[in-house]
Amino acid sequence: MATELHEGQEVVAIRDLRDVPAGSRGKVLMAVGFTWPRCHVLFENGVQMSSLDEHSIAAAETDHRAESPGLATPWAQPPHPSATR
Repeated sequence: MATELHEGQEVVAIRDLRDVPAGSRGKVLMAVGFTWPRCHVLFENGVQMSSLDEHSIAAAETDHRAESPGLATPWAQPPHPSATR
């Protein structure tokens, strides 16, 4: 992960997950892995998920809207018309 996550840290889902919409906040219950860091997270809607990595979650205090331009996110906006000139 670009920023190592640790137990107790608040995170946000950066893409839609099963039963967890993008933008949902959660708390890391367990962080594991050396070559593939991943977390077990309890989300605010009560869903717990494991094996979440930097492709699914990020630290909540960081703005991640521009990190994954290929992923459909609720806050993604089309480019401004003047940007295509």
